[in-house]
Amino acid sequence: MPPRLWTRIEYVKATEDRYLLFDANNEEGKARSMDHLERDTPEWFAWLSTLPSFHFAGKQGSYTARKDQKKRGAGYWYAYRKHRNKLLISYLGTTDQLTLAHLEEGAGVLEQKALHNSQDHELCNADPSPGSQKHDD
Repeated sequence: MPPRLWTRIEYVKATEDRYLLFDANNEEGKARSMDHLERDTPEWFAWLSTLPSFHFAGKQGSYTARKDQKKRGAGYWYAYRKHRNKLLISYLGTTDQLTLAHLEEGAGVLEQKALHNSQDHELCNADPSPGSQKHDD
C-alpha cells in the first residue's frame, strides 16, 4: 500500500486558481491525476469520502487532512501540521464541508497557529537579563 500522502491536493503557484489532484487510493497503489474532477461538485465530495487522508498544499499553507471515523456518522476531518516539534490541529468538519475555499481556510488557521507558536517560542527563549540588551549610548 502506498504512503497515504501520495494523495494530494496542491495549488499551482503563479496561477489564478489551479489545483492539481493526485489520488493514490486505488488498486495499483500509484498516484494518478484527478484533474478531470470538477471542484466542489457532488463528484468531488464523493471522491473525498473515499479517502482516509490526503495532503493539502494551498495558497496559505499546507497540512495533512485525516478523517476520524466514528461508529455513527460519516466521520470528521482534522488538519494536522507540525511546527517547531509541536503538532498543530484544526477541525475541518464533515466531507460535505471540504470545499477548496474551506480547505484554504484550514491552511490559514494552521498558519496563524504556527505564527502564534513561533511568537511563544521567541518569548520563551528571550534573554531576560538586564545586560543582554544592547544600548546605543
